[in-house]
Amino acid sequence: MSITKITYLFDIDGFRETFGPISQQLEVGITNELREKAQHLASNNLVLWKLLDQLGYFIDDFEKEGEFDINERVKFWILALISSFCKNSGSIPLNSISIAKLLKELLVEDEEIVRKLQWGRPLGGLLLPQIEYRAALDRDDSKWPYWCKSYGSLGWLARSEVDYYINLITNRKSEGHSVSDERRLETLLSTLNEATDKNLGFLLGESA
Repeated sequence: MSITKITYLFDIDGFRETFGPISQQLEVGITNELREKAQHLASNNLVLWKLLDQLGYFIDDFEKEGEFDINERVKFWILALISSFCKNSGSIPLNSISIAKLLKELLVEDEEIVRKLQWGRPLGGLLLPQIEYRAALDRDDSKWPYWCKSYGSLGWLARSEVDYYINLITNRKSEGHSVSDERRLETLLSTLNEATDKNLGFLLGESA
């Protein structure tokens, strides 16, 4: 089974604006607006279905809702909503091993900095921002509502964090640090710069 790196440009501000009122309804158990919005946005959205296909969902899953419990249905609708705010990246995504190797060759020793560029922040922190992000919540999600949990390797990276990584890599290069594969480093910088040029963040992860 092959693993595919997921790297999409992500309109985080647009998603937050749309999801904010919906999240308030989810907190009191109302799911109708989320379902209707997800179904509407899913119509004729090729990028959405490309991403959902990578995550193991199919276009007829909207018609098979009765086969899933409410937790799985809400998760599917949220992923459909997230996917509708994603755009294809023109750059070839690097796998997480390559990213870690490049940063460590640039003497970036902080594991959290490396991990965040590999996987992004947990989606729960985007879905329910009043819960302060902590790395421990990656391993213990007991504080998340059910609709914030179980998104596998998917994470997000804000535009400000993309700027941070561009500056970090550029500064390390200017200090004379080199890497064994300059082509891969240029690919990474090209991908990051694409997001800043379009004022977007990233949706990151891997699919089976």
